[in-house]
Amino acid sequence: MATAIPAALKTADIARFAQRAGQVEKAKPSIAYWCNYWIVNQLISKGLHNVDDECTRYTTDLMDKLERVHLDDTRDHE
Repeated sequence: MATAIPAALKTADIARFAQRAGQVEKAKPSIAYWCNYWIVNQLISKGLHNVDDECTRYTTDLMDKLERVHLDDTRDHE
């Protein structure tokens, strides 16, 4: 993933999933999708998405990315 993880989220243990998503995004987009999904799930369930504006922006950008991938996949199967 190109977006840097905000400093306030460094303790959330999401870096390894973000790194893996970035590594496999082109070769295995479904794996990248689920890595990013896990990150969003962790951030929201732990309330980390509202820590500050940067964390909120990071979370919403990631959610937007998930939605784009989902829509693209849906269109591919029509």
